[in-house]
Amino acid sequence: MNRSWVSKFAGLVLVLTLITTSLVAGTYAKYVTTVSGSDTVTVAKWSAELDYNSAPVTDGFTFSLFDTAWEDSGVHETRLAPGTEGSFTLAYDMTGTQVAHSITIEMAAPGLATDLPFIVFKENNASGAAITLSTSGAINLTPGLEFGPDEATSGAAVVYWAWPFDNSNDAADTADGIAANSYPIAVTFSAIQLDTI
Repeated sequence: MNRSWVSKFAGLVLVLTLITTSLVAGTYAKYVTTVSGSDTVTVAKWSAELDYNSAPVTDGFTFSLFDTAWEDSGVHETRLAPGTEGSFTLAYDMTGTQVAHSITIEMAAPGLATDLPFIVFKENNASGAAITLSTSGAINLTPGLEFGPDEATSGAAVVYWAWPFDNSNDAADTADGIAANSYPIAVTFSAIQLDTI
């Protein structure tokens, strides 16, 4: 009886070993495919430059009509008066920019619009049409300039200004001279990426 039990136990161990071996063999025998991919991401280039009278500028540059005045020996070199005039150039360069973009150059002179409306601004040259200052004194020198992602974008806004020396505004001109007020002028260059989707 002991022998029969040992035989049965041995047979059971053999059967379990065969079953376990087939299960383990099934665990390690399989098909495997592995695919890997890679990519390199490059950011689109952004390049925006502004020159004021041929000199590169950064944020917070000093803008002065006095610096742009043509020589007038009859007026102090850092003052405006009837008969003074001048011009300045704001040139932009977006060459190399790889996104669609718009460009705006604005000038704001609110005090000139209300207190010194006699100062005339013209774009491009002295014989051009006068630019009318809004009541806020704002002038958009580059309206509606929009470009695609790979367009070589460069150009300039040339502004001529003058306080005419004439007889029709003598009383008002004299009052402004007596007051001798100062008026801020700001120039802003904005280059903005466009979402064209």
